[in-house]
Amino acid sequence: MKKAIVLYSGGLDSVTSLYWVKNQGYSPIALSFMEHGRQKSEIKAARKLMERWDIPYIEIPLEFIMQKDELQKIGINLSGATDLPTVYIPQKNLIFYSIAAYYAEIYKAEAIIVGLLSFDFNIFPDNSLEFFERLENIINIGLSNSSKTIKIIFPLKTMGKSEVIQLAFDLGVPMELTWSCYEEEDDNGNPCGKCKGCLERRQGFKKLNANDPLLK
Repeated sequence: MKKAIVLYSGGLDSVTSLYWVKNQGYSPIALSFMEHGRQKSEIKAARKLMERWDIPYIEIPLEFIMQKDELQKIGINLSGATDLPTVYIPQKNLIFYSIAAYYAEIYKAEAIIVGLLSFDFNIFPDNSLEFFERLENIINIGLSNSSKTIKIIFPLKTMGKSEVIQLAFDLGVPMELTWSCYEEEDDNGNPCGKCKGCLERRQGFKKLNANDPLLK
């Protein structure tokens, strides 16, 4: 069976991508990056979902990686990134995808699967389709077996949030276990309902006239 590395966080998009991969006949390996400041609630969701899967699940410790606002707190200002969101991480995708390529090569995977949506490709300089096309070429130039190739695949790249939610319904994703919130859960285990992640999710369900099992 063909194999795929899935960049996996426990969020709705990455979980839907994981279910899509299985539906496409791949044997997935889930790769989760543990960068500095990542929400404990998201990590908890990711691990809980993995209890349902008999697949390799690898957590990569990357505590040295910090967002723009976190770097500012320790006195490092990114002068060229003043117009970028506070969650910007310098060279994040070069680091993440290089690690993913390492695991793709050792596991003999044919693809790296990423749950980016249509509006995700214009947010950061290292999130453009041109960047990923060039990165894919570099990855394949560096393979030990020149007869093999690794594809970077974005199954959700033409979709908005409501379309992802519809796909999640179609694939049977347990959406009550996914975590979209940018904050930690409250004492009752609920998301904040106010951050960008929660609002996008709420709007997506509303557009489908569907009930979100997580955001009441």
